[in-house]
Amino acid sequence: MGGISGVYLHDKEVFDTLIQLTFHLQHRGAESAAIDTSKAEADGKIRFTEVKKAFSEKDRGRFKGNYGVGCVSGGTAEFVSLSSSMGEFSIVFDGRINSNELRGELMDSGESFSTRRVAEVLGRLISKGNDIVDGIKKMSSWIDGSYSLGILNDEGLYVTRDSYGIPPLVVGKKRSGYAFASESPSLTELDFEEFRDVEPGEILKIDADGIKSVDKIESERHAHCAFEWGYTSRPDSIIEGIEVMQTRRRAGKLLAVNDDVEADRVGSVPMSGRGYTEGYQEESDLPQQSYFYLNRWSGRSFIPKDPEIREQKASEKLSPIPGSIRGKKLILVDDSIVRGNQMLRLRNILKEKGAEEVHARIGCPPLRAPCPYTSTTKEYSDLIYNRCGGDIGKIKKELNLDSLKYNTIDNFVKAIGIPEEELCLGCFEDIYPT
Repeated sequence: MGGISGVYLHDKEVFDTLIQLTFHLQHRGAESAAIDTSKAEADGKIRFTEVKKAFSEKDRGRFKGNYGVGCVSGGTAEFVSLSSSMGEFSIVFDGRINSNELRGELMDSGESFSTRRVAEVLGRLISKGNDIVDGIKKMSSWIDGSYSLGILNDEGLYVTRDSYGIPPLVVGKKRSGYAFASESPSLTELDFEEFRDVEPGEILKIDADGIKSVDKIESERHAHCAFEWGYTSRPDSIIEGIEVMQTRRRAGKLLAVNDDVEADRVGSVPMSGRGYTEGYQEESDLPQQSYFYLNRWSGRSFIPKDPEIREQKASEKLSPIPGSIRGKKLILVDDSIVRGNQMLRLRNILKEKGAEEVHARIGCPPLRAPCPYTSTTKEYSDLIYNRCGGDIGKIKKELNLDSLKYNTIDNFVKAIGIPEEELCLGCFEDIYPT
């Protein structure tokens, strides 16, 4: 998982704005970051840490110019600079495509590669075009998967999104310039208030004249990633005109309808369950309390690939608040259950601290399929739903819960407010757009 950003300023060096813009995507990946600017004189454009740790005061003089691009990643930042017949250009990328297949085909045709990054595959496909726009269109005809792209060259910036519109991508403007990012808070936190979604398949050019739509790749349908509203995006993000936090609150209210569990209070798994908990509390009228202290210095626990490190990060992230737990029947609300390790650990902590009962309520429907468009889960066997044969009762038993309830797909779609046929619900249904 990752995120991309870019900014064009009329009369100002871009470095500080670019770093801040990219920083607001840090929740989408913290293992590495990359930036490039229009007059950069620097090596090491990819750095393996968080963006504000990676790029410091000493880099300001190395990344000169009034426009630039950036990205963050939970792995190696998807950035590359290439020279081609259409000149030099740099790419930042978020998504997941059939890169191994494409790399093999390009190598069979005589191409060679200097990195293993997907961005280089995309760059070599784009370089086959007559210009950047023609190259993007040619590239799209090769690709199976999802993408959002930012491109920097001597003309300015180009930005595009796959024709299904799977990952989010927005552009915005203010008096001093223009910007794009994977999520809207990157723009609004820097006062780029006039923002809109990049339309699926749309190709935009950003330069001194503004943001211009220069072409569009059409598709039969859109398939916006529903899990962006469910988990991935920041609560203050707005995707396709729909506020993420309000979606989660609506889903929480629907989860509480006709829920006849007897409990003393409701609380969330910080921070992922917060919006759902607020909605559940409003509908159920149960008192809401915090069961855990969130260590704000800890990152998202699902990101590390090493299961041992993932468990260590989960353990450091949350600490129990005994006075909220002891002697009570608790409803614990979270956005999703993936492998089940986190929910089991938290259930055990609550019981150890004196909870009489622990009832889990999950804002998203059960996750039943790995996503081909992100790297969050890679195998069917990673998912507890599949390990338990799709039996919710068996999941409840494996996690030692007193009860377990998920939202239905219908309720989750209703909470988002976009027609089901306009969403990608593949991780819940195991059916993906093709």
